[in-house]
Amino acid sequence: MTIDTLMITAVAIDIDAEHKAERIADGFPEAVFSGGIKLPAMLNRRLSPAGKRASALANELLNGDGLSIVWCSQYGDLARTQRLMESIVNEEPMSPTDFSLSVQNAEPGILSMATKNHQHIVAISAAKNRFYNALLEGELLRREQGADVLLIMTDQTVPQVYQRVASANIATTALVLRISDHGQTLGLEEVKKLDDSAGYDGFLNLLAKAFDWHD
Repeated sequence: MTIDTLMITAVAIDIDAEHKAERIADGFPEAVFSGGIKLPAMLNRRLSPAGKRASALANELLNGDGLSIVWCSQYGDLARTQRLMESIVNEEPMSPTDFSLSVQNAEPGILSMATKNHQHIVAISAAKNRFYNALLEGELLRREQGADVLLIMTDQTVPQVYQRVASANIATTALVLRISDHGQTLGLEEVKKLDDSAGYDGFLNLLAKAFDWHD
């Protein structure tokens, strides 16, 4: 089976303020940027900064629907990992919270609990072609289930101690797409050609083109 395109019905983006201003200046409409709908405080406080933003956007696009979720992050919450490693080096007890939330599927699990969403969750960590892999996984899941799928892509600024080995030092970003059987068309071959080291800019520009946001 060959999949060349997929359809997107909704987009919500939240990125660091200085980068957001640049994107709007480049022609992105203000309407696609959103703070989203926050989760209940008890669960929201367990999320990373990027996870809070991504979950709020996802909560907005779910709109009460029970949808399967594909959660994609290149590095996840490295700040938690750093704290855990420092605790080991200093021979101190590790934080149970940091330990339990350091895995890739922890934050979408919190989102599912907060929204009472009992559908599938797929967590992806792809250093290369992460946008392509996430979109392909989402489209395959949509076709298998015959229902919309929510695709969540999120990354946060890499802690300084890891920056020298990180493939890209990107701004804290949350991007949520609702993949459907109708809407705007996005070509997967174009997505596959993106340079992941450039962060989210290339993918955002493809979305702008697909939605005819640029002049």
